[in-house]
Amino acid sequence: MPASRSLLARAADAALIAATVLALGWAGREVAVDLRLTRLQEQAARRVPHFPDAASRTAFTAAADREKAPCASFLGKKPLVVLTIGQSNIANSALGEYTPRHQIGNYFEGSCYVAANPLLGTSGERAAAVLDFVDAALEAGLYDSALVVPLAVQGSSVWNWARHGDLRPVLESTLRRLGEMGIKPNLVLYHQGEADCLVGMDGGLYAEALDNVIGDLRRMGVAAPVVVSHVSRFKELDCPDADPGACSRICPDIRQAQAGVVDASRGVFAGPDTDLAVPERFDGYHMTDAGRRRFAAMLLETVRTLPQTP
Repeated sequence: MPASRSLLARAADAALIAATVLALGWAGREVAVDLRLTRLQEQAARRVPHFPDAASRTAFTAAADREKAPCASFLGKKPLVVLTIGQSNIANSALGEYTPRHQIGNYFEGSCYVAANPLLGTSGERAAAVLDFVDAALEAGLYDSALVVPLAVQGSSVWNWARHGDLRPVLESTLRRLGEMGIKPNLVLYHQGEADCLVGMDGGLYAEALDNVIGDLRRMGVAAPVVVSHVSRFKELDCPDADPGACSRICPDIRQAQAGVVDASRGVFAGPDTDLAVPERFDGYHMTDAGRRRFAAMLLETVRTLPQTP
């Protein structure tokens, strides 16, 4: 018996040592990754915009004029909870007006409201293509209810959303508060790239940040499909507004990085190619009414093909 216990004790000690070594190795790897991201953030910080406070994010916040409702009232048996990350073209930047046929929720700072343009919590005061898309998804019967969680900030860089970026706390706090309410996004729309194309960001540097954004979403408990659009189109700063189409440029390296992150095994899927398929821009950047409707229709067709996440 003593010999038997001794063998068991040695086996237990060996297992504990192995587990400790594995844990330390993993922790060391995470520290190394974090240090690398910190260095890359410092490198990117010299070129990208910064958003040190709420005012700098230019989010639409006029909630007093909106109808407040319990978040649960927007969550049926088959709800869509869509989180938007990126910059102005997934925010309130498009021309035109749109009134949803269905009642859609708009999450904003811990509360929910009946959604209308412009959406609460995201940049701009015009119209958002995501509202057209969500309404069309409900009309098509893909979902029976919907809640939009709009976070996109105009002019933001992928590095603002990556770890240690200015906008990462916004993403983390929103997901934390949603989790406390028992709400989980089941679709993430990532539409961003124009700001980084404008400053000539290297494709490899862009790819590192985008990969981190997606990886950290998973670490924060977001298992939803992530739809990454192909987007980089910007307008040259010294070009006259009279001919915005002729002033537009795209960045192949940024587009390649966006394509490179697509991996169905990770739940990452290609979204609309708005660089090439949505030419309707009123200022070289932002979509006209027709462009907004086209983008929404492309989102709908993309989402039809996605695996459903409860």
